[in-house]
Amino acid sequence: MRTARPHPCWLPAAALVMGTTLLAPAALGAPTTDRGRGPDDARAGAEMRRPLLRHRPGVLDLVARTIGIERAELVAQLRQGRSIAEIARNHGTDPGAVVDALVDAASKRIDTAVARGRLDADRAEQLKAKLPERARKLVEREPARRDARQRPRGLRVARRAFALVARTIGIERAELVAQLRQGRSIAEIARNHGTDPGAVVDALVDAASKRIDTAVARGRLDADRAEQLKAKLPERARKLVEREPRARDSAVRAGRGR
Repeated sequence: MRTARPHPCWLPAAALVMGTTLLAPAALGAPTTDRGRGPDDARAGAEMRRPLLRHRPGVLDLVARTIGIERAELVAQLRQGRSIAEIARNHGTDPGAVVDALVDAASKRIDTAVARGRLDADRAEQLKAKLPERARKLVEREPARRDARQRPRGLRVARRAFALVARTIGIERAELVAQLRQGRSIAEIARNHGTDPGAVVDALVDAASKRIDTAVARGRLDADRAEQLKAKLPERARKLVEREPRARDSAVRAGRGR
């Protein structure tokens, strides 16, 4: 028996409310719209948009080779909050060499897409023109420092958030998820079960605040940043509670599995 999953549209919001920052470095690729392009162009554009460190392990291999270290060591240092540029300099490599390597690799991928008829020449030139700046941002970006023992992901964070919401309302998590899939908001579900939506907001804010305090205590977050995050929690929690997801077609649910 599979565990009921939260509606996909809730995952980013739940992750934000619970105070978790997901690692998604800048991508080398296209803008976010594929309007006016054929399916092949859209697929190629989507490929180029994917966050490199998240969806392209080969990029990490390339960066590690350029710097002259093992991929595992690169990943470990990124998890400690270091930028690729800092890691490169610490190993005697010019960050510019990493940028050049990334641009060269991405340019070859674009050329391959053109050769296979998946991308037109004009679009390819537009993508290539943006590569140097995007590669530079990727190399200079400092990822949020994360405890090596904790590797949160959106789905895991969302499950914790919805488990908390279900407990506050006084229902099973599966029932909460089922009603969300029908298009009801958390606020509506709470009221239907005699619970003040404000109590759910308070529970989410309290849980997220504790996670932030823990991050500060472990040295993963500075106090000023923690206060900034906490200040945004009530509004984010309120939006999550009042948000109305679109009801999903039962045939789609059956086709994707639950």
